[in-house]
Amino acid sequence: MQVYVTTPQADDPAQGAYTQVNRLYSASGTDDKIFQVISDENYAATLLFGDNALGISPPAGASFTVIYRVGGGTRGNIGAGVINVETTGELSVAGTSTFTTENISAATGGASAETAEHAKKYAPYTFKRQDRVVTLEDFVAIGNTFRSKQGTIGKTTAVVRDAFSSGNIIDVYTLERANDVTLQKASTTFKKELLEEIEPKKMLTDEVVVVDGLIRTLDIVVTIRIDRELKSIESQIEQETKNVILQYFNVDNSEFGAPFVSGDLTREIFRLPHVRFATVDNLPDVTSVDFNEIIQLNNFTINTVLL
Repeated sequence: MQVYVTTPQADDPAQGAYTQVNRLYSASGTDDKIFQVISDENYAATLLFGDNALGISPPAGASFTVIYRVGGGTRGNIGAGVINVETTGELSVAGTSTFTTENISAATGGASAETAEHAKKYAPYTFKRQDRVVTLEDFVAIGNTFRSKQGTIGKTTAVVRDAFSSGNIIDVYTLERANDVTLQKASTTFKKELLEEIEPKKMLTDEVVVVDGLIRTLDIVVTIRIDRELKSIESQIEQETKNVILQYFNVDNSEFGAPFVSGDLTREIFRLPHVRFATVDNLPDVTSVDFNEIIQLNNFTINTVLL
C-alpha cells in the first residue's frame, strides 16, 4: 500500500509520500513519514499514523491519496490460454487488422492472506528483531515476511561469507513464490525491493548481496495400499492422497537446506483413514540438498494396490 499526504500548507514537513511499516513503534524519530495498516477479521483496513513522538502526524485538513492492490491471491493465477480474444486495431503501415491476444503461459505471483501457521512461525522472529536487521535470523525473518509492491512474496535464507576478508558480507538467497507449491527465480524488481527494505535496517558495516536461490525438483512415485472392499471409492482415496502430497510440498512447509525424508511424507499419507500403508518407490530414504537449495515437487504418480 502507498499513501501520499497533501497538507493545507505546501511547505508543511508532513506533506509527501509515507512508507508502510509493520509497527509504528519502529519509528526512529518524530519526523518519520510512516503508517501502519490494521486489518480486522473481514479484511477491512484502518491506517494509523504517528503522533509526532513516534512518526510524524499529518495535520488537520490534510488530504490522503491511497494506492493499494487487491485480488484473489494465488487463486487468481489463471492458466495458460484463459485469455484468448480477438482485437481489431490500427496498424501504422497496413491499416486496420485483427489480431489475437492470448496468455501463452500460466500466471504466477500474488499472495493469499497470511496463514496462521506462517504467522506462528515468523511472528516471534519479527517481534524480536524490532525492525532492525542484525543477526542471520533477522535476515531470514525479514526475507520471509517481505511483500513486494506487486504483492508477491518469497522464500529466503541468509549466510555470512566464510572468509576473513568478507566476514561482514551477507548473502541473502531468495526465490519468488509462483503459487502454493511452486517457487521461481525472483525477478530483478523483487530482489531490488527486498534489498531496499533491508538497507535502512542493517548494520552500517554490513554489506548485503541478494542472490538467487536454487530449486531442486523431485518426481515422486507413491504407492498406497487399501482394502479391496474400498475399490468403489478408490478414486476418492487417491484424490485425498493427492491433497496430502500437495500440502506436504506447500511452499510454506519448505525450507532452504531441508532434506526430503520419504518417511515423513508416507507418515502424513498414513494418517488418511482408508490408507493401510504407503511407500515412496523411486527415491532413497533421504534426499539431501545444499544450504542454498530448496526442494520442490515437479510431478508425482499415485499407484493403488488392493489388499
